[in-house]
Amino acid sequence: TDHMHLSLTGATFTATWQPHSDWLLRFGVWPAGGIWNVEQAGQSLDVNLTSYRAAIGVERRLSNKTWLSLWVGSTLLNELEVETTSGSRLFKEDADNGWFVHLGLRVAAW
Repeated sequence: TDHMHLSLTGATFTATWQPHSDWLLRFGVWPAGGIWNVEQAGQSLDVNLTSYRAAIGVERRLSNKTWLSLWVGSTLLNELEVETTSGSRLFKEDADNGWFVHLGLRVAAW
């Protein structure tokens, strides 16, 4: 609709409602985490964090193309794994959920 937008791109889902031209209310779920290579006692290890984030956000237009955004959410389904670079698993454990706050500026430059 003119005021509601739903998006599913890969594993990322967002729902946006625009009650006024200067305000956006959002909900989203998206994958997070990453893989980092570290060296411990001369051994190269891969640290893999798999996670999802779910959050609600609000955005306020500051100028024609600039928005202030604030998101509050939680990490879900967290898993931490440590492997050698040859693929031998040394550690795999579920991690606790956590909270996050995201404050930012978004510039629409198109």
